[in-house]
Amino acid sequence: MIVVVDLDDNFRSWAVEQLTQLDDVMEFQALDDGLSAALAPDVTVLLIGPNQPTPASVAGVEQLVDQRPALSAVLVLAESDPQLLRSAIHAGARDVLTYPFDSAELLSSIERAESLARKQRNPASSAVDTGVGEPGKVITVFSTKGGSGKSLIATNLPFLIGQSIGFDRVAIFDLDLQSGDVSIILGLDPKHGILEAAESPDRLDAEAVKAYLTQHSSGLSVLTAPVDPSHAETIGPAAITTILHLLRQSFDYVVVDAPAQFSEQVLAAFDVTDEFILIASLDVPSLKSLRVALNTMKQLGIDRNRIKVAINRANSKVGLTLADVEKSLDVKIIAAIPSSRDVPLSYNSAEPLALGTPGSDVLAAIAKLLPADVVVVEASDKNRRRRFARG
Repeated sequence: MIVVVDLDDNFRSWAVEQLTQLDDVMEFQALDDGLSAALAPDVTVLLIGPNQPTPASVAGVEQLVDQRPALSAVLVLAESDPQLLRSAIHAGARDVLTYPFDSAELLSSIERAESLARKQRNPASSAVDTGVGEPGKVITVFSTKGGSGKSLIATNLPFLIGQSIGFDRVAIFDLDLQSGDVSIILGLDPKHGILEAAESPDRLDAEAVKAYLTQHSSGLSVLTAPVDPSHAETIGPAAITTILHLLRQSFDYVVVDAPAQFSEQVLAAFDVTDEFILIASLDVPSLKSLRVALNTMKQLGIDRNRIKVAINRANSKVGLTLADVEKSLDVKIIAAIPSSRDVPLSYNSAEPLALGTPGSDVLAAIAKLLPADVVVVEASDKNRRRRFARG
């Protein structure tokens, strides 16, 4: 049973018409009446429309969730407001929608909310196949020196993976909390991201985290960095750990674009990471930073076999060769990424090379960093999405 509450007759009528496809629906004009009805044991979802006073709606959700933890409340806001969004999530809302939206978005939200409510009613059902199977893998792209080309890999590798297994099975996590630019590189306009997700990590589950993701037109999902760098310090390492664990429940691969520092947040991500990609360029300061990173990761107990090393702008004639680097640092270079005008062109067009320039030499080099169990999809095959089963 779904309960719909809103002061506006037109919104209620429209919502009821859509939601009867999913379940029986009761509608109420007064918030108090709707909250009372939602206490009934057969009610799984409460939808509060955009025409209710928001403070009263948030307070009502909080009170109701305390009494019926298994109930899923979905709150509709009349305007996009990060503060209101945080208040709603703090109160226990399963999802927050900003009006207007189409029927597909409404149905998707309510279906997720109903699924979560049923799982909480019957904990045994949470063991049912979620569509992913075993937890997904986390790949962290890292460098201790800015400008190394870290984001180039972090915003193209996921699309290469997606071309093989399906874009909806891959996510990017922009962990550069102070200066992350994944959303700019991909031409996204996020409404919320890691800042809002980290507000109440104890209230999150795998489905709830999806409300904070921004979807690329390809279907790939992105958890974006804060717009205001000053908010970075409000996001603690525990929240990073929780969110990464939840993301890997929903996606086969999560690619983390980490900042150029061993911060507490980065170390938290390292603890959840399956595979690392370290990147440097052919200059002494960058290679020195690479050495420091390798030594630090060794001290952290990270197995060298989990680390892949890539060199960016590897065709630069600067008096150093890849062989020199391998001998000096005792590493094997997996990918030598050449300089190319394709890179700034892709940034300026907000289209990753993997989608816009599939024949690029840069992309061919990045493809060498793909996980061993992902099949490379050639440029001629990019419109034929291959299915993938993890062994």
